[in-house]
Parts: sequence; structure tokens; C-alpha cells
Amino acid sequence: MNILRQSKFLFLLLPALLIFFSQTSFALDKFYGKQATEARLSFESRIKLKSNRVITLKDLKRDSASKRWVEKNLYRQIPHLIGLFNSQSFIKEVGVSGVTGELYDIQYNKVLDLGNGQYIVHYSYSGKTVFDRKIFYKGPSVTIPIKLPLSPYEIYNLGVKRGVNHCTDDHYNSEGDFFYFWDIGMKGCPLKHDKVNVVWTEGKLERLNNTKQTYPEYDRLYRQGQALKISVFVGYLNDDLDYVHFPKDDPGPDGFWEMENKIKQLGFKLTDKKDYFSLDENSRQEHGINFLRVYERQVENAFGQMMTVQVEMLLSDTAIESPDATFHKYLTKAFESSQIVAYDGHSGLGGNLDIESLPEFKLNPGLYQIFFFNGCSSYPYFNGQFFRAKGGSENLEIITAGTPTLSDTAADNMLAVLNNFLTGDIRSYQLIMDSLERSNGETETYLMGVNGDEDNQWQDN
Repeated sequence: MNILRQSKFLFLLLPALLIFFSQTSFALDKFYGKQATEARLSFESRIKLKSNRVITLKDLKRDSASKRWVEKNLYRQIPHLIGLFNSQSFIKEVGVSGVTGELYDIQYNKVLDLGNGQYIVHYSYSGKTVFDRKIFYKGPSVTIPIKLPLSPYEIYNLGVKRGVNHCTDDHYNSEGDFFYFWDIGMKGCPLKHDKVNVVWTEGKLERLNNTKQTYPEYDRLYRQGQALKISVFVGYLNDDLDYVHFPKDDPGPDGFWEMENKIKQLGFKLTDKKDYFSLDENSRQEHGINFLRVYERQVENAFGQMMTVQVEMLLSDTAIESPDATFHKYLTKAFESSQIVAYDGHSGLGGNLDIESLPEFKLNPGLYQIFFFNGCSSYPYFNGQFFRAKGGSENLEIITAGTPTLSDTAADNMLAVLNNFLTGDIRSYQLIMDSLERSNGETETYLMGVNGDEDNQWQDN
């Protein structure tokens, strides 16, 4: 797989930092996707690690320094499931793709002391995943292959021949990206049949119930005299931005202009614009490659009330390590005050929207909001952390993707979700998600789904 093989099929992913998943209680919160379904994954596995402290099973049954050390190593091993479930060899064997979530439980079963500070820890895994629902065509449970590195700190070098790793993407070939593109079934991979350095096991996948008919809380979004604020963020996709010259070959802006044209066609009027600008850490405006548009329109909503709908659109560099502070300043403001926040750009392996990395980040716990994160494999990165920051799902729903998304469909994907709110209409989440799936056109599913809607009270009577 080569991400840059064709620019029109540029995946929305930028290698950044490795995300460590939070270990937490396994919850059966409901979900809905037209082609996607959540499922419980369980399997037995093991991990090899080195430690300068003694590790015993008793240590792992309580809060201890040894347990935290094992968890740190697991945070390096378990994310390889993301690469596994999207790998070509897995899809060829199983028929569909999937993605693991951040919610999982670990039960420790056995510790083997190999001597010289080396240990093998056996454990049981149980966690949430998202898979193409076609995998359950024979019944509500299925067995799938699991292949994980035994030693996550050693595995990358074991796949290298003549300076190139042959068990991952040939473009994004670094150790930091390795877990995301992990595929030992690739041609030339030295680990292809290795059962010493790779854990080969089987997992049981059990389908979880989807929501049947749920709605956004329209009575809280559509109110007489209350403006509905929608914030839309579109990111550049190329890796080599210079922050001064507009990148003419970047496919990201195409989606921005396409969405802007659609908003104009709906009768929205431009109220503010900024071209070729940037903001520094002190909010001083300078020359840059960012574009801002603000549109407004009076809309008669489905309740027969007139309301103001405001759409703020920003095209910018969205990398978490960007020297341009524009994106993060507008984003943190939107998270605090906009009812709907839609993002289309690189997930940055979870880094670009990572809460702990966003300056001045805060959420209004009482403001009802909907977040749409249209980036590569956003499901494992941007669900739990935002629900935790919000204090639960009572005032928040999040729409995410389970697999890499393509720039070709970016504008259509965004508009499939936003059009309902731009026009003041009322549709269920099931209908919205069905439209989102159709907006892919001929492109295969991205395993889009919504979480947090199961506790919504509003119904269309």
C-alpha cells in the first residue's frame, strides 16, 4: 500500500505520535453505522518485556509499579490491532476490515521469568471494535486471526532488510508509523511465517446491538432566537507545507472550496473572510496559507421557527506540531461554543485533535454538541477522550471513521452530515448515517458510525 500512489486517493493520515490507549472498564454503549457495527473482541495473548524490577502475577493483580510497566509495554503492543484489521492480508483472509477501539480490559493470567530481567506475561483481552457488519453474515459471533508482535520494542528491526522494513507501508516506513501499517503478510516480510517473534492466536468477535431509531436533540439545537453555530475545519494533506506559499497540488483545499460552493447554493451569505493569513501564539495576524469564511442565513426550521444558522469554515494546517497556531486557536474556541464541530483532515495517529496537546482546551459540559471527525481511523482516537472531557454522552454525540478515509469523498462526506442542520431539517441518526455511507459513492466503506446517541430523549412525533 502506498498512500501517495495517487493524489486523488490520498489517505487522511499524517504520521505524528503514537497514541497510548487508556485502559478502562469495558462498556456496552450502543452505536450505529450503516455498514459498520461495534463488536466485542476477546482473545488470549502474551507479551515479552524487559524490566529492572521483579514482575510477579501477584504484582499484576494490584496497583503497582510492575503493573504500570507492563501496561506501558501493552500500550505499544495492542495498537498493532489497528494495522492488522486494515491490512490487505487480513482483508484477504477474513473478507472485511475493522478497527479496534480504546476501551478494553486486561486480565493477567501468568508470568514467566526468563532470567536476565526478561519476562513473558500472559493475558486475556476484551475490548470494543468496529467491523464491517458483513463479517456476521453467518451469525452473531465469528472467529478471526490475531497476530501481534511478541516484543513491541524489538519487532520493527526484525522486519528490516537492507535498510527497509518489508512488513509495513513502503512510504510511511518509520518505526513510529509501524503499528498503523502492521502487515506481516506482505510480500518479502521476514516475519510472514514467524511464530517465535509474532503471537499467532484467534479472537472471538461478538456483535453488539446497534441503536434502532435515535435523533439528535433537535429541541436543543433549533430554538427561536438562538443561533445554530457550525464550525467546519478542513486540513491541508501534503507533508511539506512551507506556511508561506499556497500548496497548489494539495487536494485538501478542493474539499474546502466544494463545501463553500454548496453553502452558497443553499442561500447563505458571506459575512466575513480572511485570505492568506496566520496567527501566532499571541494571536497576532501574519501572512500565511489559511483561509477563513463565515456564512449566515435565516432558516425556517422543522418546528416552523426562524433561526440564524452560522457556518464558520477554516482551511489550515492541522498538524499538532505546526508552528502556525491558527487551527488550534479556532478549534479550541469551537469546542467551547459551537453546537456542531466538523473536522476533515489528518488524524495524525490521534495527535492532531489530542485534548492534552491542545492549548487552552475546554468543553462546556452543559452545551449540547455534535462532533464529526472525518479523518483516518478516528474511531480509536477521538471517542473516549472527548466523552470523558464532556462528562459523559448526555450532551455529546461523536461521528467517527473506522478505516482510512480518502480525499476524493471529503466534501460529500461532510455535507452528508451537515446538510440536515444547514437546512433546519429533522432526520434520525440512522438516516444521517445512511446518507453518510452513500456519500462514499463507489468507494468502499469507511466504517462510519455514531456514538453517544443511545441516551437521547428527543423523538419525532
